[in-house]
Amino acid sequence: MAPLKPLSDWLHGHWEWAIVIAVLVILAVLALRSLRSKNLAALFPVERIQKSFARKYPFSNGDNQVELKGLAEVVQYLHVMPPKYAPPPGVRAALAGLEVGDPAAARKLFKAVQAKESGKGAGSRLRAAKAARHLAALAMFSDPERAITHYRQSLELDPKDPAVWNRLGLLLLRRGEMAQAEDAYGQVLAIGKSQGNAQVQATAYSNLGLIHWSMGYLEHAEEMYRKSLAIEKELLRKEGMADDYANLGLVLQLKGDHARAEYMFQKCLELEIDLGRSPGVSRAYAGLGMAQQSQGNLSEAERNLGLAMEMEEELGRRDYLGSIYNSLGMVHQANGRLEDAETMYWRSFDMEKAMKRQTGMAAAYRNLALISKKRSYLNQAEEIYRKALRLDQRAESIKGTAHDYMGLGNILFTRGDWQGAEEMYQQAVEIFESLGDMEGIADGFESLGVVYSNSGRQEQAVKILEKSLGINLYLGRKESLGQSYGKLGNAYSAKRNLDKAETMYLRALAIDQELENQEALASDYYNLGALYEERLDLAQAEIYYGRALLIYEERDSKPQIELMKSLLEGLRQESRKMV
Repeated sequence: MAPLKPLSDWLHGHWEWAIVIAVLVILAVLALRSLRSKNLAALFPVERIQKSFARKYPFSNGDNQVELKGLAEVVQYLHVMPPKYAPPPGVRAALAGLEVGDPAAARKLFKAVQAKESGKGAGSRLRAAKAARHLAALAMFSDPERAITHYRQSLELDPKDPAVWNRLGLLLLRRGEMAQAEDAYGQVLAIGKSQGNAQVQATAYSNLGLIHWSMGYLEHAEEMYRKSLAIEKELLRKEGMADDYANLGLVLQLKGDHARAEYMFQKCLELEIDLGRSPGVSRAYAGLGMAQQSQGNLSEAERNLGLAMEMEEELGRRDYLGSIYNSLGMVHQANGRLEDAETMYWRSFDMEKAMKRQTGMAAAYRNLALISKKRSYLNQAEEIYRKALRLDQRAESIKGTAHDYMGLGNILFTRGDWQGAEEMYQQAVEIFESLGDMEGIADGFESLGVVYSNSGRQEQAVKILEKSLGINLYLGRKESLGQSYGKLGNAYSAKRNLDKAETMYLRALAIDQELENQEALASDYYNLGALYEERLDLAQAEIYYGRALLIYEERDSKPQIELMKSLLEGLRQESRKMV
């Protein structure tokens, strides 16, 4: 019997079979990998792991979509991770840990990949960059500083990854490093343009809009969102269009342009219904409710916010319920239903407490303090504001702390404690300035101006109120502009410069008429009535006091109704004396 030839010799003489066998081996390996991936995906589904992390790491503002997307990428990569990087049971152990919110085993795997691949060729460097990106995604839930470090490591290896620049920008934005965040988003835009990638450019413009919005530059924010929207329309991307319409609605709402804000939220709603995205539909209803509330359309506002609340409760999305309860509370408060408002604010507080979000609890406390102030329970209001302050300081919420100081300043101002109010407002302004928050600076300057005016420092009052006005003009905050003109008018009136005061009051009136802001209009009419009474132009004074009275009667504002009736009666008595 002839001896068997080695397999290698046989294949050498039958090269066609060698190719067939090689292909079959490759297909078998791929099939095994695919089967392994499917098994792991079935055992450790992305959605279940996302829910586990969402429960374990609740976010203070409820917005964890970027984190959940990064986590999904981590899990999907682990499903297909080559065995050479993670011998059994490495991947299964990592996925099992993630399923209970523990990223330790997954971190160990990615660190091993990063160490193994970093010093090799271009392909290896990209794999190391991806490992650093996954490490950052895991760190975003609990250690943003570590996440920033890993994202920067990833960019050193692969500086042309727009997704990494985007996430780095978001973390820097959250940390208050606006200039660095803007630079990161600028890199995204440059990469998008260099690659001719319109979608990346749209994302960059949207994120740059977020930067400008956070800094209070609302005109620039609107410009960026409109650029993003224009690209999304060209791409026919309804998802992106819906997001841009929602963001434009929020910016216009802050600018005081509530009618256009309502239009944007309506466009968003139509798209979200078409897309079948229930969370987006809920968001649009909430935005519509806020815009309608600001226009005095309280019944529609309550209806739409109620729809948003019902949808969020059905979806089981506790993240956003706290803010919706807050918004409904504001509608009830505007309707004069203080008990209903208080109930909603407490529901918001309880939800935020259940989610362990101290900043959300503090926001609910601030609204509850407003209810106490409206009821003239100033001691109670101060106590609640101080609770909010402690929560924000504990959570290291710098912006929240500034708003708490503003609220405390308002309480002290109402008591006539000008010095105490000034100290609180000044602390708030210093924080707003450190953050580059132009809106906060403008509001703080305005409050300081009123303190200066009431304490007899009219020159200081005019100067700082003009600064506030200048910022509001620059930012395009129409609603705040009306307030600025009105308070400047009060300061000029206290200086006995009635002509200048009249000019300011008439400018405030024009803006508030355009915005159909009834509460502000009543104040404008009162100010003009008082000015004309001071000039002894009693006929004009009676006209404006009468207009203020009509608004207060429509709103059933009893104390103001009594005041206006008393002033009108005084005018009539004065007129009889002059005859």
